[in-house]
Amino acid sequence: MSIKPNHGHVDAEGLLYSPYLSSWGPRGGRERTLGGLVSEARAIFGAEPPVYATGGGGGGGGRSTVRSGPPSYGEVGGRTGVSTTTTTAAAAGRGTTGGTVLERLTGKIQMKVQGVFNELRTKMEDELKVQAGLTANGEAVGRQMGELGRMKTLIETAVSDVKERRRVLEERVDKRNREASAGTKVNVDDLVKGVDANSEKALELAAGVAAGEDLVYYIDRALIAGGGDVEEGMREVRRTARQQFLKKAWLRKIGKGTGGEGWELR
Repeated sequence: MSIKPNHGHVDAEGLLYSPYLSSWGPRGGRERTLGGLVSEARAIFGAEPPVYATGGGGGGGGRSTVRSGPPSYGEVGGRTGVSTTTTTAAAAGRGTTGGTVLERLTGKIQMKVQGVFNELRTKMEDELKVQAGLTANGEAVGRQMGELGRMKTLIETAVSDVKERRRVLEERVDKRNREASAGTKVNVDDLVKGVDANSEKALELAAGVAAGEDLVYYIDRALIAGGGDVEEGMREVRRTARQQFLKKAWLRKIGKGTGGEGWELR
C-alpha cells in the first residue's frame, strides 16, 4: 500500500490534516472528542481514500511531485464542506430515529394510561351506582325505622293499659277470694259492675241479649215437644230477634265510643 500523492488531508509522510484536528486543544473548545474525530475521519477518507491498494497507485508511480507539507485550508474547503454535510446528515438520521422511538414509547404509555383511566372510570361509575342504591335504601330504612318507632310507642301504650287493667282485675279477684274465705255471702250481681254509665249500660244490654237467646232456645224446645201454639211461638221469636238486633247495635255503638271497636257479640 502507498500513500496517494497530493491528497487533501494526508501528506507524503502520512501526517493527517483536518480542521477538526487543527482546532483541537484548549482554544478549540471542549466539544472536540475522539468520537467526533473518528466520524470526521470516516467522512473524509470514505469520500477519498488516502492510499492505493497496490504500490503503483493505479499508474501514479511515475509521478514525482510530492507535497511535503499539509495543504492550505482553502484547498480543502470543499472537502471539509462535504464532510460537515455528511456528519450533519448522520446526526439528523440519528435524531429522526430517536424521535421515532420516543413517539412509539409515548404512544404505548398513552395507551396504557388510557386503559388504566377507562378501568378506573368504570369502577368509579359502578361505585357511584352502588352509592346511589345505598342512599335510596338508607332513605327507605329511615322511613321504616320511623314507622317502627311509632308502632313501638303504640304497643308500649297498649301494654301499659293491659298491665293496668290486669292489676285492677287481680285486686278484685283477691278481694273476692278474701271475702269467700271469710264466709261472706257474695251477690252474683255484685261480681260484675261497670265503672261508668256506658259500661253499666253495656252490661245490661249484654244480659238482655243472653236472656233473649235463652228464650228462643226454650220456645224451640217447647214447640218441638208440642207444648204450645206454633204461631204464637214464632211471633215471640221474631219479637225477641228484633230486640236482640237493637241491643247488639247499641252495644257496638258503646264499644266504638269507648275505644272497644273489637267487641263482638255471638
